[in-house]
Amino acid sequence: MARFILDARDERGVTVLIIEHHMDIITGICDRMLVLSYGEVIQTGIPREVIADPRVIKAYPGGAHAAA
Repeated sequence: MARFILDARDERGVTVLIIEHHMDIITGICDRMLVLSYGEVIQTGIPREVIADPRVIKAYPGGAHAAA
């Protein structure tokens, strides 16, 4: 699915919005990300900075693993 998303983005030159809870997928294919916790924005920016934020790590237990 990730390859399809990247190909569609590149071929059509469009922005793609993905809602996903698996941080490894998101950090692997996204240029920018926004993290919500209970409907509140807790961080936004480039993936490596976002997943390093303690609030993101706390909200998404996989966040600490993905940052490693």
